[in-house]
Amino acid sequence: MTARLKELRRAVERHALSIPEHAAERTAILDALLPATPVAMAAPAVPPMGVIEMGARRLAVWNVCARPV
Repeated sequence: MTARLKELRRAVERHALSIPEHAAERTAILDALLPATPVAMAAPAVPPMGVIEMGARRLAVWNVCARPV
């Protein structure tokens, strides 16, 4: 996605793409990822009941984020 947006920016800089064309394609990309009106919304997570549960949740998030890709 970021590569495509950078490619669009370069196309505008080279005058290979007009500003309205750039805006239309950029909007289409972003609307596909983050629609203005979501189709479904998840319920908010239940808050942790105590310090131990909060620490376990933070550790779980840390482990997911720290994984090599």
